[in-house]
Amino acid sequence: QTTDFAKYWFQGKAEVNHYKLEQNRYGEMREGHAVLVFVTEDFLPKKQVKADNPDRTQTGAVPVMKLNHLRKFVTGIYDYANMTSVFTPLDAVKYPQTLKTTTSIQEWCGQIWLQANWRGKEYQVQGHSYFESEGDVLFPLPKATFEDELFSRIRLGQIKEGPVQLLIGGQDAGMLHQAWQAQPARLTIKSGKHHSTLLVQYDHLPRRLEIAYETA
Repeated sequence: QTTDFAKYWFQGKAEVNHYKLEQNRYGEMREGHAVLVFVTEDFLPKKQVKADNPDRTQTGAVPVMKLNHLRKFVTGIYDYANMTSVFTPLDAVKYPQTLKTTTSIQEWCGQIWLQANWRGKEYQVQGHSYFESEGDVLFPLPKATFEDELFSRIRLGQIKEGPVQLLIGGQDAGMLHQAWQAQPARLTIKSGKHHSTLLVQYDHLPRRLEIAYETA
C-alpha cells in the first residue's frame, strides 16, 4: 500500500460517516439516519471471522476493509434497524473477491438475515426470515460483485468501469423480498475536481444507484 494510504488507514482508528436518510417504505418517504463505518482489520478466510491474534504469519489472516453500513428509520409507529457488514481484501490482485457480507433487518414484525461467504470458487449464501415465502435457505452463488462492496472499493481505488455481474444491496434485497441473484449491470464514474459520482445502471432491473464522494 502507498504511504498515504497506510498513514490514513493503519492508525488503528475507524472512519465514521453520518448521513441524513430518506428511505422509501410502504409507499412513503421515511426520515432517519445512516452511518457508514470503515476500518481496516485482519480477517481469517477459512473461519470467516476477525482474527484475534495479530501475527498474520501464524494465522494466515488477510487484511481487509470492513464496512458497517447502518440505517435506522421509523415507519408509522415502529422502527427499522438495518445493518450490513462487508469484508473486502485490500489486495485485489491476490484476493479479488469480497470474502463475506452479512445483512440483518430488524423491525417490529420480525427479523431477516442474509449472509454470503466466499468459499474459494463460489459463495455460500444462507438466509433466515420470518416470512413463509423466504424461510431458511442455503444455496451456492457464482462469483459476482456486491453493491454493498462498492463503497469500500471507492475507498480502496478499486472501481473498474464497465460491465459487471452485480448483486443488489442486502438491505434492499431483504426489504423488497427480492431473490439474491447476480444481474448484469454497468459501472461508470463521472469524475470532478472536488466531487465524483459512481453510477450503477442495471440492464434488466428498474434500479439505479448513484454514489457521490469526494474525489480526493
